[in-house]
Amino acid sequence: IAIKKALKTVFPNAILDIQTDLVAVARATCKHDKGVACILGTGSNTGYYNGKKIAKNSPGLGYILGDEGSGSYFGKKLLTAFLYKKLPANIANDLVKEFNISKAMIFENVYEKPNANVYLASFTRFIGKYKEEPFVKDMLIQGMRDFLINHVCCFENYKELPVHFIGSVAFHFQDELAIAAKELDVKMGRIIKQPIKNLVDYHIQYIFPKVS
Repeated sequence: IAIKKALKTVFPNAILDIQTDLVAVARATCKHDKGVACILGTGSNTGYYNGKKIAKNSPGLGYILGDEGSGSYFGKKLLTAFLYKKLPANIANDLVKEFNISKAMIFENVYEKPNANVYLASFTRFIGKYKEEPFVKDMLIQGMRDFLINHVCCFENYKELPVHFIGSVAFHFQDELAIAAKELDVKMGRIIKQPIKNLVDYHIQYIFPKVS
């Protein structure tokens, strides 16, 4: 309501349709077809779209308890392996070299400073640098598997529906995502890094004609 009031003061004659980011993803990927819409970026989110609205959401637990498959999730996995000294030496050494990282620094950013999820997700690019390394590849596939099991397979008819993804994590790690999806009989749909063009096309095709 607050957003609608603020926009109305600037655009008094506009017809406003305030929706969630998940609805935007569904419109950009599914249009008017049924499907599962997924966000895999800094965080993760999923919903079943019945062609008109998000009819059911998967359980969202946030970056501390959930957010499987997201940038913050993989950043947490990377740093945990580093702190437990389970990260391969070449990757650990490069992590220290690139970020001048230490246990004290990690703890400060995770436990003392705000936006720990953003800090954790900031290591996504570094992870991508080593995504062909067996340790990292396995970590990515397992993370995608965890995401699909908890947030896609929870829908009763998931095997019958295309599952669409937006976000940089889905885009850059789509090979690992595809491997996990095949294991679980998940039907891969569109993978879009940035959905704004598709969302504009949706509104031009379906919303603007009704307004005019």
